[in-house]
Amino acid sequence: MVEFLLLALQIETVIDQTTIRKRRAALKTIPKGLDSAFEATISRIKAQSRAKSELAMDVLKWSFFAERPLELLELQHALATSPGDTELYWDNFPSKISVLIAVLVLSS
Repeated sequence: MVEFLLLALQIETVIDQTTIRKRRAALKTIPKGLDSAFEATISRIKAQSRAKSELAMDVLKWSFFAERPLELLELQHALATSPGDTELYWDNFPSKISVLIAVLVLSS
């Protein structure tokens, strides 16, 4: 499973490039191990604004600790909760587009 994840991250790094030249350059600098691939992902997250960075990290945490892949609506529910909440506050729901952008940052 770990090897598959590393391969998926490596492929994403290459195909995310917009030109052949950039893809060749990406092949030369592609993360060789899972640790460096995750470090690159965390670096992309931290390069965003604070709000987007926090959302992306929350998406990463919820996705990592989930027992199964989450549907978008389930992820929105999870992200809408805060410690100490006793009910679900609909005005705390992140928009679908915000969550999708956060996911794209994780995979690019």
